[in-house]
Amino acid sequence: MKHVHFLRAGFFLVFFPVSILMAQITPPSAAVSPFTKGNWWFNAGNNFWFDQDKVKSNDTDDGKENSYGLNQSLYYFPVDHFGIGINYQSSRDNENRNSYDRITSSNIVYLNGMYGTSVNDKLNLYGKLGVGFGGERSKYTAGTYSNDYQYTDFGYNMAVGAPYPLCQESAFTFTPEAGWSYKQSKSDYSTEKTSGFYFQSQFTASLPCDDYAHDCGEVDDYDDDWYDAGSNFVGGNTYFRFFTGQTTSEYSGGDMNTYEKNYNYFSLNAEYMRYVSHNLAVGAGFDTYLSATNDKQHSTKQSQSSWMFTPKVQANLPVDGKWNNSYGYFGGGFGLSKTKSESSSSSSTSNYIHTDVNLGIGYNIFFARSFALSPYLGYDWNSSKEKSSNYKTSYHGFEGGFYIRHFFKAGETRQAQDKCPPNQ
Repeated sequence: MKHVHFLRAGFFLVFFPVSILMAQITPPSAAVSPFTKGNWWFNAGNNFWFDQDKVKSNDTDDGKENSYGLNQSLYYFPVDHFGIGINYQSSRDNENRNSYDRITSSNIVYLNGMYGTSVNDKLNLYGKLGVGFGGERSKYTAGTYSNDYQYTDFGYNMAVGAPYPLCQESAFTFTPEAGWSYKQSKSDYSTEKTSGFYFQSQFTASLPCDDYAHDCGEVDDYDDDWYDAGSNFVGGNTYFRFFTGQTTSEYSGGDMNTYEKNYNYFSLNAEYMRYVSHNLAVGAGFDTYLSATNDKQHSTKQSQSSWMFTPKVQANLPVDGKWNNSYGYFGGGFGLSKTKSESSSSSSTSNYIHTDVNLGIGYNIFFARSFALSPYLGYDWNSSKEKSSNYKTSYHGFEGGFYIRHFFKAGETRQAQDKCPPNQ
């Protein structure tokens, strides 16, 4: 079964690099509970991004594309153990190509509740429940043909998790989570329901008390020698997710009224950088995606796989004071992808080669002792070529956004319990 292989890949690709990270950080001896009254607890993968590209197909101008994505999740604990939260997800992709125009967009907000407890200094447990509402739109125009579908979304999820503290100073945790999710998308013509089990892990973080958040006067100048040789940082958007479930589609008319598909996917994104000398860091980013869909009613199968590896270099501005938080970056990556479709009478496979080069500037805004909000602006060149036909599509344009970084030093912990309440 393919989803078993997905899980094996997930455990190796995620827990192996995390074990290296944990080996560098001295485990906390008296960590601060992430579920303490007054605590802000958030997903370290909170981010915003946008890009605006010009497109070429086989070296011929083929229009332009622009897109953005936003994912923000935050909890607040008004009392010990109980937290209330919100998760907002928004995206839009606008393609203006020579032969067609396509717009896809999605907006959904989840209202969440959580109960958590710290069993001891190393073991934290929580359960949470979320209910979401939103909408999607898909519009396509090609010549005289046009369609415009709008969907109303409703969903819920329930999960249990076990945050493991990687350092004391701001309750930075490696958080495996298992749960069940359900989503319904309904239009005037159809209703699609997707439900299933998921297992994921991501970095989460908290500001365990007011003393560990910086006031406005501290933010500009703070860096705590994070740019010295031996310092490290990971991108908060480092995560993996495995999902296995079923999608049921119901149509109001036509020959095909209802059909079901089994659906599995695995995704992983990781970023790690290390300062090899003062103000100079090297590292890499890696992402991969695997999916498999089986439509038994119509005897069809589809699968997709991809990976991308991108070495990176970053240099901070070699000055004293707040401008030392400024940096420039350069990266170049290579990857492969494969799509395969099978039916009872035929099959087809496409293989692609991907390349990517990007450079830009950014700034680390330290809102806590080891966390920085990092806005960036850059330029990106990427291409995709199908191996058998040599058909090439390339994109180049501006990109930008912000994401969260966590900084740490090998073998070092800080005594958060000196200023914050102990585990509850």
